[in-house]
Amino acid sequence: MSSPDRQLWAIGVDTDQFETVDAIAGVVDSASLRRHILTSMLKRVDVGTYTVLDAYAHGNLHPGPYPLDLANGAIGIAYSGGFIDDIRPRIEAFKAQIESGEIDVPCVTEERHAAADQAAARQGWTLTPEGCRH
Repeated sequence: MSSPDRQLWAIGVDTDQFETVDAIAGVVDSASLRRHILTSMLKRVDVGTYTVLDAYAHGNLHPGPYPLDLANGAIGIAYSGGFIDDIRPRIEAFKAQIESGEIDVPCVTEERHAAADQAAARQGWTLTPEGCRH
């Protein structure tokens, strides 16, 4: 998978793939794969599910989007394996700046927003600024 003069890295998505590589069908030697999993970006479906069920249980369920983000733990980064431990303080500082609103991370570029608005207008629709559009 790698040559002696370079390291090949993978970044997982949705789950901590460093921890879940054993669950991949046909994997015989998960340790040989783990040494290449730098990190994973986490999508915490459990947090999203809990958020909606909690709203329902408390009579606050409403149609439309629910904010699922860094601040409420619905998305995150995995540190398993220790490969990014040396930059963890920087990552956590950026995370705090994103959570506080100091850094705005758009989920869709302004060009894509403009294209979506134009396509909607051709259909006679108006897009609302809900969701991740700021």
